[in-house]
Amino acid sequence: MRITLIGMSNIGKTHWSKRLEDEAGFKRLDCDALYRAKLRLLLDERGCECTQQGVTKWLGYPYDPQYAENSKILMACEREALKQVIVMLNSSSLKENIVVETGGSVIYTGADIIQALKSLTRIIHLAASEQFQQVMFTRYLAYPKPIIWGDNTFTKAVSQTNQEALATCYPQLLASREKRYTEMAGVTIPYEEHRKDTADLSLMGVTGQS
Repeated sequence: MRITLIGMSNIGKTHWSKRLEDEAGFKRLDCDALYRAKLRLLLDERGCECTQQGVTKWLGYPYDPQYAENSKILMACEREALKQVIVMLNSSSLKENIVVETGGSVIYTGADIIQALKSLTRIIHLAASEQFQQVMFTRYLAYPKPIIWGDNTFTKAVSQTNQEALATCYPQLLASREKRYTEMAGVTIPYEEHRKDTADLSLMGVTGQS
């Protein structure tokens, strides 16, 4: 069985991929780890720290002049990481159980990447509730992290400050992402189900354990 987990940052992809690894013997492919390794090499060349704070400062916000160019560089690293994962999927034994843990920006990596994941794996979307999306926005303001806006337009009215524009546009970005995750996935698991303490691996379609 091949599974790809998609959804918002901190929604539970790592939790479920590690459970599949630990409880059912799945091989876990962490796209974020591969992406960070590629990004670290690039940022080292530019004298930037590859920490959340360092990457956030380097990338900037959508209203910053460097954002457009640096977001393209960031997405190029993520595409290369996913291409590496696709090579691994193609080269692995058909009998090998694999779970692919993606980053939140997987929906922006291109139709070729998405189609390859669809053809090679069962894509499961861990849905986010409206309350969880509000929590994400609050965290984003308090603890900024690198965010890719994709083709979502950040707009700022003349009368707005940068923070006010973020407060308007960020929830729209999250809603747009949630819609695209649903469209990409073969299965969407409601927030209330995948966050239950009693949820077991049958939620992922896994009936046996190693």
